[in-house]
Amino acid sequence: VAARNPYDPEQAEVAAEIVAPDGVALRYPAYWSEPFALRMEDGTEQAVPTGGGAWHLRFSPPRGGTWRWRLVAQVRWRDQPLRVAGEWRTVQVPDTLPALAPIRISTRDPRWWERSDGTWFYPLGINLRSPADTRQARVVALLLAAQPAAGRVADIAEVGDTGRLGTRAYERWFPRMRAARLNWARVWMCPWWCGLEWSKSWDEFGGLTVFNQAAAARLDRVMELAADNGIYVQLELQNHGMTSRNVDPQWDPDDHGGAGSPYNRVNGGPCDSPAEFFSRDDVWAIHAKRLRYTLARWGHLSHLAAFVLSSEMEFTGDWRENGAYFDEDNGHSEVTQRWIERSLAWFAEHDPQRRPVSIHFSHPWRAAKLWRMPGLGFSNSNAYTGFQTVMGRLGGADAGLDIALERYLVDHFPPWELKRPTLVGEWGGHWDRNTPDRLAG
Repeated sequence: VAARNPYDPEQAEVAAEIVAPDGVALRYPAYWSEPFALRMEDGTEQAVPTGGGAWHLRFSPPRGGTWRWRLVAQVRWRDQPLRVAGEWRTVQVPDTLPALAPIRISTRDPRWWERSDGTWFYPLGINLRSPADTRQARVVALLLAAQPAAGRVADIAEVGDTGRLGTRAYERWFPRMRAARLNWARVWMCPWWCGLEWSKSWDEFGGLTVFNQAAAARLDRVMELAADNGIYVQLELQNHGMTSRNVDPQWDPDDHGGAGSPYNRVNGGPCDSPAEFFSRDDVWAIHAKRLRYTLARWGHLSHLAAFVLSSEMEFTGDWRENGAYFDEDNGHSEVTQRWIERSLAWFAEHDPQRRPVSIHFSHPWRAAKLWRMPGLGFSNSNAYTGFQTVMGRLGGADAGLDIALERYLVDHFPPWELKRPTLVGEWGGHWDRNTPDRLAG
């Protein structure tokens, strides 16, 4: 029986019923996948379909012992559910950990990270959210116009090509990270890179609950390359523009080819505004199907270290529309908090690896009440020295980067108070005004 939409568990659901060695039972979803090959055509990576789809189950037992499991399936046919269950099977799982052991908050000191074997872990890496973006294109143009010293032109041209390289950009970046002893990368699931769900009129997308298999193939490859090079991945589940009308806005269709969000009513979605994405129960139920697919497809990977619910949340939905944005130091949105709490509870229930889950705000002085919520896996914001020179924050205009980082920790994310690790998501000079000289330096 063919399912109308195999990505929607209300239409077709395949899952494993699993019994752990201690008798605890759990249910873990399988996922529908349609194969794509990533090929270079005319200097640009293209995702090319190579066959029909199939169901896949990927589950990594979090500990050794005797595990029992069986597959169960249900498909809706003529508005009636058809169910079938497979035979129970038994597998003996060794106690050996994978080469990249899962990461957790330290059981000895919650300000730090450790591997699941108890060894200390210090994440050190860079933002590789996508191969390229419009800001990078502007910076590369400045670099080329600056007539750099002989021998640097090829390096700059290489930077300019990364948008066309697709996953092959990561084939360049990850080995260099490994050589530099870096171990952490931040990757976004956004409409232009590895995002699963967007409006039908744009780039292989199918609308709500029809998940982009070309994008999934790209993330498959990124995760494969990360594992090959010893890199843990912090996965941002959506970017702020997806639920914003103000900063990097993508909610509405635009005159430059932007399709707008599939949740937007003008695109046939359920929401009149980005705020409703965060406030409505029926919208959460749709969104949770994407979380479920993400966990089913990549949740077995031990080097998928952490999830971030959204980037730069002060620019999104209810936070922006109902005024919290305009009170920089004391602004708060109960709607946003409830959405975060619901998300944290969902991952706590469904992710056997219990990965740390967090949020991200661009400005570290915002959302003090949110950052004191229980359940967040780590603190995570930005520390640009532009915050000092332009906004008078993080120590003021003449304080410098060392003071910016000190104020970031002491004033906004004191780990001794919050009792969790603190990451600096982004740092540097100005987020949009880097010059060729600064980059060369």
